Amino acid sequence: MKQLILWSDISNICDPASNYELMSGKMAEFADRILNCKDALKRKQSVVSALMQKHVAQLYGLTKVVVTYGKHGKPIMQDVNFNISHSVDMVVCAVSDSFVGCDIELVRKAPLEVALRYFRDEENEYLDSVPDDEKNLAFFRLWTAKESYLKMTGAGLQGGLGTFYVNFDKARSEKPAIICDGTVQSCTLNEIAIPGHDDYVCFVCNQNGIFEPEFQEFVGFF
Repeated sequence: MKQLILWSDISNICDPASNYELMSGKMAEFADRILNCKDALKRKQSVVSALMQKHVAQLYGLTKVVVTYGKHGKPIMQDVNFNISHSVDMVVCAVSDSFVGCDIELVRKAPLEVALRYFRDEENEYLDSVPDDEKNLAFFRLWTAKESYLKMTGAGLQGGLGTFYVNFDKARSEKPAIICDGTVQSCTLNEIAIPGHDDYVCFVCNQNGIFEPEFQEFVGFF
């Protein structure tokens, strides 16, 4: 399986709760979970995430989507290495040949108090070093990089944001690295540019080797 990034802008799709044909048809197996989401945006994120899972399963020749969840909520689909993230109107799925985690966030006013409380000193020093007009972007680059690593390991946020740090090259000429107990981890952090959506920041953490995915816009799923 090639490395793959699926992405979808869901801003213009309808609320799944109003699409009886979809919910009673090909999405019937996911209907309870989707319709239990508390608002329309979460229902849209949930239905597109489920459709992406079905699409990835088909790429692997699987006739049925059987997703289980690890101790901290990491989705597992047989031997398929994938991970899904969403933020506001964007849903992203990363598929790889090894364990993978991805995270996407809309860049907005950063909760810098979160960084002071949960980030490592090295990361807060990096945030202090960037100009004020770049702090929001810098915070969400750190957040998504850290989250993608925790999702790759399967630890989730319970794994502890302060148990490691992301070492960013200020010139952005080198890829950032994950440092745990003074040791650079072998995984690769990859900043992903979603075409036409510069207001989002996305990172994918790949357990082994280089991540050079094919990009596919996920459309026409309704």
